[in-house]
Amino acid sequence: MLSNIIAICNQKGGVGKTTTAINLAAALSAVGKKILIIDLDPQGNASTGLGVEYSNRKKSIYEALAKSIPFDESIQQTQLENLYIVPSNVELSGIESELANDNDKAFILKSLLSNSTTIKTFDYIFIDCPPALSLLTVMAMTAANSVLVPLQCEFFALEGLSQLIKTVDRVQKNLNPELSIDGIILTLDCPPSINTNWDSSDPDPGTSEAPWRIYNIGNNKSVELLDYIAAIEKALGKKAIKDMLPMQAGDVLHTHANVDELVEQFNYQP
Repeated sequence: MLSNIIAICNQKGGVGKTTTAINLAAALSAVGKKILIIDLDPQGNASTGLGVEYSNRKKSIYEALAKSIPFDESIQQTQLENLYIVPSNVELSGIESELANDNDKAFILKSLLSNSTTIKTFDYIFIDCPPALSLLTVMAMTAANSVLVPLQCEFFALEGLSQLIKTVDRVQKNLNPELSIDGIILTLDCPPSINTNWDSSDPDPGTSEAPWRIYNIGNNKSVELLDYIAAIEKALGKKAIKDMLPMQAGDVLHTHANVDELVEQFNYQP
């Protein structure tokens, strides 16, 4: 399996999957890492957020999965240095029915990545998954070696988390034994009553063990992304990322994720 392929998953919509993918990718590319985002959501929000016009999505992840084009032809460079994307379009919503009779459909994305000559040049690959526990999400988990889970601090989100963990367990047992949950990213505002200091050594009430970390974002120690990027830009003398994005910074880069801790996890050395 290729290393550093990270699926950003949660079947609940609006929890910050795409925002997390764009933010992490932008921050890591700013410190010199070569990053690829695979937009595996038919809504194509990551593609929109990184400035890929609909007219430029004719060579997308859909065509690659349908084997109409080689995977490497679907990779596009964004307006950010070191940041690339495989865009998505609405046709991807029909891929599950098109592959219904393919016994190896869960392995298609993994096979495309394994056979790609370009993919080996990237330091990190983020897969932005759709808000569903669908074939596309299973494909992403089968191809990835870890999962990041953006999670809202609310009761119903926790119910969905248990379903997601069961899906990860099934993928581990049947499709990808190397898959692991790298962490849970608490997004949006976190109520003071939520214990965000829980670590992986403490048992989860719903499972025998919880082998992942909680990224604590709901307190004053969190680093806002724009402050973090500003520090990177000051150190490297780079042009402001917010000025390079096709959308206004506030439209895309508004996550409360503790980017400092996340990027540290990805071996960033200041």
